[in-house]
Amino acid sequence: MSNWKNLLTKYLIEFVVIVLGITTSYFVESFRDEQWESKKEIQLLGELKIEFEDQLKQLEKRRIFFGKDYRIINFITSSRTDFEALKEDVKKPSHMKTALFDMRYFSPPRDIYNSIVSEGLFKYIQSDQLKILLNKLYQTDYEYMMGNITSEGIYLDNIIFYLTENHPRFYNQLSSRKDISLEKLIPLVRNIRKDEVLISKLQFKENKMRIKLYLLDDYLAHVQEIRQEITHSGF
Repeated sequence: MSNWKNLLTKYLIEFVVIVLGITTSYFVESFRDEQWESKKEIQLLGELKIEFEDQLKQLEKRRIFFGKDYRIINFITSSRTDFEALKEDVKKPSHMKTALFDMRYFSPPRDIYNSIVSEGLFKYIQSDQLKILLNKLYQTDYEYMMGNITSEGIYLDNIIFYLTENHPRFYNQLSSRKDISLEKLIPLVRNIRKDEVLISKLQFKENKMRIKLYLLDDYLAHVQEIRQEITHSGF
């Protein structure tokens, strides 16, 4: 009987040791995983924060140029006569050409987000709100902006074709990078306004530029919101 009890005690102790060993190993491994995931999250959010800080600087500059282009085309398609206000934005004829007959693109960096998606790293970001904001920015907001720019490009091709067919000399005039006086700027604008077909085409482009400006403001606001969310997460 005593031998049986000793044997039972022996096996019980061995069983407890095995269970404790497995449990300890599990908790140690879990702790290591948590530590690694935490480090990975810190790395990802740190990289995103740096990218967003760089983006904000670029986007704010882009906002200035978008706004300037829109003010120029809005003035020309209207009946305004306060040409001094236009002169603030148009120092050279080429400034008018850029606003009317060129297009500024939008290409914020996406490398880190693309890596997060392609490598399945979203699981290391703990904040569900941050995941939602990132997807909205890089998918919804970005696609809206690119769709609008593509549409603007279609209108622009039509405008340039019309201009080169009907006003080739005028198009060349606007290519000048020399400073322009107010006295020379006024007849340029009036010549454009004389062509009702051209004005109607420019109004389509103006509408796309207005939407582009709105979408850029929306994109900027979401970048700032994400940066604040990362900061509030302690990074």
